[in-house]
Amino acid sequence: MKRLIKLLIPLLVVFWILPTQVFAQSASADEVVAKVREAAQMLSQKGDKALSQFNTKKSKWVWKDSYIWVLKCESYTAAAHAFSPKFVGRDNSDLVDKKGNYFFMQMCDDAERFQEKGSWIEYWWPKKGESQPVRKVAYTLQVKGTPYQVSAGIYSPSVSADELNAKLK
Repeated sequence: MKRLIKLLIPLLVVFWILPTQVFAQSASADEVVAKVREAAQMLSQKGDKALSQFNTKKSKWVWKDSYIWVLKCESYTAAAHAFSPKFVGRDNSDLVDKKGNYFFMQMCDDAERFQEKGSWIEYWWPKKGESQPVRKVAYTLQVKGTPYQVSAGIYSPSVSADELNAKLK
C-alpha cells in the first residue's frame, strides 16, 4: 500500500497540480494588440450598445489570463469591466498602483497622444482571482469616433513597455 501511495503522489503532481501551475496559458503581447484593435473596431461600429459585451466574464473578450476593459477618459471612468464592475461609472483618476503610478491617468494620456497606434504602459495589478499585485504591461487604444479607449494587458516580469511600444505600427 505504501508503495502504491509513493507512486500515486508523483503522478498526482504531474497530471493534476503541475499543469494548472506551470502550463497555465498566458496571453501574448501580440494577442493583446490584436484583441484590443478588434474590440476598438467593433466599438467604433456599434457604439454604446456593444459595451455590455465587455462586462461579462464569459465572452470572447476574456481569454487566457487577460481581458478587455473599456475606459471613458473624458470622465475618468471605466465604461466596461468584466472583473471589477466597481470601476464602471466611478472616477478612477485616483487609481494608484503599489509603486505610486497613476496608471489610469497614464492610459488616458497615452490614448490621447498615440491615437492611431495606441501605447503600452507598465503598472502593478493583481491577476484575476489573486490579491497581490504583480507587474502588468497594458496596451490602450483610442476608439475612433467614440469617447472610449480600449485596454488589455499581459503579466510579465521582464518585457518592457518601451520594447512593446517600439514594435507598434
